[in-house]
Amino acid sequence: MIRRKLVALSVVLAGCTSTPHATQDFVQGRIHIVPPITRLLGSPAIEDGGTLQVPIRDAKGREFVLFIDHRIESPTPGAIYLNAYPTERHSIRVRDVPEFKRKVGDFDYH
Repeated sequence: MIRRKLVALSVVLAGCTSTPHATQDFVQGRIHIVPPITRLLGSPAIEDGGTLQVPIRDAKGREFVLFIDHRIESPTPGAIYLNAYPTERHSIRVRDVPEFKRKVGDFDYH
């Protein structure tokens, strides 16, 4: 009887202390990137001082283009932009770079 109570109590306590796994997806606004990420072939740098252009594909088959800002005298050196070159109208700057690198990957080879 005591053994059954201990087993029941153990199961209840284990259930209370377990937490659901945190999502590893990167989400910012309408952008949703699901790991694992595959780097696609593309030109490695742009002739503006070395901004990296990195095409990627997520686990759901969606393709994105990352731009890592290495422009000469850039106001945002090392910043990551999605979908368009940093000065273009539809570029989206990644707000939390450490989170992006942890979830998507660090593609900055400078």
